[in-house]
Amino acid sequence: MNMKLRKLTYLILSSVVFGLAIGSCNKYNAPTSVWNPNQKYASGAVITGVLPASTAIAGVREITIVGQNFSADPDSDWVWFGTQRANIKRLSVGSPADTIVIYRPPNFGSSTLNVVIPAADSSVTIPYAMEAPFTTADLSAIPTFLVMDAGKGDTLWIGGYVSVPGCSLYKLSSDGTSLSRVRDTSYFKPKIGGVKTDFASTFIDLKVGPGGFLYASFNSSASNKIYQLDMDTTVPKVFAGVTSQQKTVGYFDFDANGDIYTGNTKGLYCIKTDGTSQTAGDFSGLTFGEVRVIKDADGNTYLYAITGTGTPAHFTTLSRSLISSVGNLGNHEVLYDISKDTGFTTSNALTSFNVGSDGSVVISVSGSSLTCSLYALDNGVLVSYYHDNILPNGIDQLIWGNDKYLYLSRGKTASATAVRFYRMGMAKEDGTPLNGAPYLGRGL
Repeated sequence: MNMKLRKLTYLILSSVVFGLAIGSCNKYNAPTSVWNPNQKYASGAVITGVLPASTAIAGVREITIVGQNFSADPDSDWVWFGTQRANIKRLSVGSPADTIVIYRPPNFGSSTLNVVIPAADSSVTIPYAMEAPFTTADLSAIPTFLVMDAGKGDTLWIGGYVSVPGCSLYKLSSDGTSLSRVRDTSYFKPKIGGVKTDFASTFIDLKVGPGGFLYASFNSSASNKIYQLDMDTTVPKVFAGVTSQQKTVGYFDFDANGDIYTGNTKGLYCIKTDGTSQTAGDFSGLTFGEVRVIKDADGNTYLYAITGTGTPAHFTTLSRSLISSVGNLGNHEVLYDISKDTGFTTSNALTSFNVGSDGSVVISVSGSSLTCSLYALDNGVLVSYYHDNILPNGIDQLIWGNDKYLYLSRGKTASATAVRFYRMGMAKEDGTPLNGAPYLGRGL
């Protein structure tokens, strides 16, 4: 092949290869579209109401969102409060409306409640707020907290103790801003047999009772009396007592007539308004912790009590007994026994309880391996009051004020570094404020 033919052949072949390459580029297959403009979506979500409306006060455990076009698949309903995704408790889709019930998220403040339905490619947002429990600062002025009760205007009366100066009574304003010591150990030297006796090393119980006075029992084998703490006198006044055979008084409460029920290591006793006392029911072998006399919506009066065994007592059981007549109790009904609950350990014990006006019960628990201290009693079972806890561990006492406010104390225990008090508004699931069951002694 001559030189000219070779050059012609090279040019022809090069042109063919180039043409094939260009042709291949023209036949490039585009990827599948990630968005179909003709895709049909369900109708967008709509929020028509929220319970509680606009704000969840501190004691609210659940929030109900009412609307339309929610997904029947709980995994396809996303609810956010601010940047916190909420946990859905239950879901209902259908007439008359769709509802989503969420557990209260743990973050606070004013933000937005956002319902996202990915399957419907929709999102709806409304303003909403979560109230935090009010808390005092650490109160170093009370070295060791023991017991409290709420008086007029929800002023907290607090009985505290430290080796020096000893037993002291404090007053804390309901907003937690003003703390003062109103009586010290020198006041708590009541006369026994005409002689001042310095037995009042610590409080056992403290109640606002008849006449608006404070009443107290003290931890001493020498004291079988309940004292009236009149701030205008120089020493406490003996108000009532049990006989020497019945030994010392302990935790106590008033009924609607002013009769007193008090429990100790020897059992439960009733101190009647005529000054006599008697055994109230058979509670042999049990030591009493907190006692409360509660009248229910049907007019029945019950004595609720925490009881335990051992020395010192390990409180494990909450029970109630119908008061059939003054000083006479029926069989006690065990409402809860933590020693039989596999969700707790033998180190866990009941520290306090209280009852709402609707009969609901809240309980505080102490001990190791706890993620929270506050629980609700639900059909005989303790459930964490909050799904995501918003309170510290180490709650010692629960008292209801004169309306919707529940007050909580954190003492100086192994799980708490200092005394602190909390206040939170309580509400039913629909947001209606929930008051405590009436403290019968406060109305006398």
